[in-house]
Amino acid sequence: MNLNSNMGSRKRIKKHVQTVDESGWKLICGVPKTSKEAKEIIGKTKIPISPDSLVRSSHAGHIYAIKTENELFGKERSTIVYANRERSVKDADARNEALSVIGESLNELSQTGKDWSEKRLHDRIKNIVGQWSGFIDASVRRKRRA
Repeated sequence: MNLNSNMGSRKRIKKHVQTVDESGWKLICGVPKTSKEAKEIIGKTKIPISPDSLVRSSHAGHIYAIKTENELFGKERSTIVYANRERSVKDADARNEALSVIGESLNELSQTGKDWSEKRLHDRIKNIVGQWSGFIDASVRRKRRA
């Protein structure tokens, strides 16, 4: 049974896993990496970059994987955690570039927006942060004048 990332809710995924268990199946594939459980497992798993953990090499990248034992939906299960190094580096570079641009823009705004209203500043901050708003908490705090 394949549980792809389009499934949505955690509750639905858990129900499918329970259905697989009740059917006597021993294999569950594709638990979305965005699920709380998968994030916890990924977060605590160190994938060694070595010939032993290299699973696939292609023009798209090198995939490394490790088998671990973790609790997943109420049961101890064998899980395979994998990483594509090239994609990870590319994603990190893109995040760092975006954060750099956002930081520069916010620094510039701290000068140009000194006398702006809070509403105008918040609107401009929202525009600068854009799609990264789920990861960045930017707020306005006025210095008290003595």
